[in-house]
Amino acid sequence: MTRQLVELVALLVLAGGFGLVVLLVALRPAVGAWLGCGGLVITLALRQPLLPDSLTLAGISIQPLDVVAVVLGSAGALRLSRRSFHARLHLPIVLLLMLLVIHVARGVSTFGFQVAVNGARSWIWFVSALMFGATVMWSPSLERAVVWSSLLLSAFAFWGLAHSGLHSTTQLVVVNGEAVDPRPVTAAGALVILQGLIIFTHGSRIPVLRTPWVALIPAAAAILLEHRTIWVAGFFAGIVIHRAWSRRTLRRDPRRAYFVTGILILVLPLVLAGVAGSASLAGSISETTAQHSTFQWRVASWSSLIREHHSPEDLVFGLPAGSSWERPLFGGQALASPHSYYVEALMRFGAPGLLLFLTLFMLSIRRAQRYRGGDQMRVIFITVLLTQVVFAFTNQLSIVQGLALGALLARLVQDSAAERREVRLPSQAAAGVA
Repeated sequence: MTRQLVELVALLVLAGGFGLVVLLVALRPAVGAWLGCGGLVITLALRQPLLPDSLTLAGISIQPLDVVAVVLGSAGALRLSRRSFHARLHLPIVLLLMLLVIHVARGVSTFGFQVAVNGARSWIWFVSALMFGATVMWSPSLERAVVWSSLLLSAFAFWGLAHSGLHSTTQLVVVNGEAVDPRPVTAAGALVILQGLIIFTHGSRIPVLRTPWVALIPAAAAILLEHRTIWVAGFFAGIVIHRAWSRRTLRRDPRRAYFVTGILILVLPLVLAGVAGSASLAGSISETTAQHSTFQWRVASWSSLIREHHSPEDLVFGLPAGSSWERPLFGGQALASPHSYYVEALMRFGAPGLLLFLTLFMLSIRRAQRYRGGDQMRVIFITVLLTQVVFAFTNQLSIVQGLALGALLARLVQDSAAERREVRLPSQAAAGVA
């Protein structure tokens, strides 16, 4: 009897603490931004062979980001219930949430709770953060959280590289008797490093980090981690950034624009020569053109997976959460994730879910291109969205990306509505005078 009473009291204390945290995040959105970024940093820090990355409670495996996702999702639902419903902003997100709930419910009824949650875990993290982000707006607090996370992950990357050395992505290193990926930070963390670099170099509002040389830390980390998708995303982001800077500078100082562009043209071959001179970096690049390379494996994997699940029912409703990814590949059977959020959206939610997912990006990019709140912020919005679009081709979007996408979309939709009101008021006043 006493033990049951203690367990009941402990359960009530946990429930009360959880409720207070949800209320705090709902009232202070900045806490949610730091919680999402901090949760990702902690999760990546726990990816070590001797450290546990989950806790088993009542037979259910719980990861740190599971708790963060539940807090953000609950706070987002609470905030949404107290705000006016904006169809252009909230409708696609609510529909995607409904598809996720149906997807998980089908998985629970077919495979059980734990299998279904494990299968849909990354999407639960992403959609929960997306819903919370849609109830707030892109703010300096979110920028600071991303920049600091970028610097912490960069420091963690250098610490890991110092211990294991710089190796090609085709090699594995042995840590504590276990063969692991030589890259100490995953692609999801490397994307945050790149986005933190973009934000920092375009008007960071962190007084402690005003010196521009700090940008070299995440820049070097993004290169040395050897995530090829991050290199591609960074390349396209760099083109967008330089194009915006050149157009702005040509109006004020054409000589400076031509000079900087010439310097970049001269420096780029030197950078490429330096990469070619590094055996590990060159090996990572040459792997992309080798037979059965990682990219070729993924493209063949996507095609095989779609061929295995191309029935009208699968294409319309998707597969239940926890379904096997098994498909024939290069004469064998593959079980790994397809490593593409677009393919996953199609497999999990069917064609409607994929269209909703693409709609979120298309709506955000279209509004970002029309943003009139300043050139610096427009470049940040476009490049962050561009890195997400490129990254999702070959990887899963993390909880930070859901938070950023929702906050970006909320900011762009609200600013667009404010601009329409400003245009409408003068026309109404003119009509009144007439």
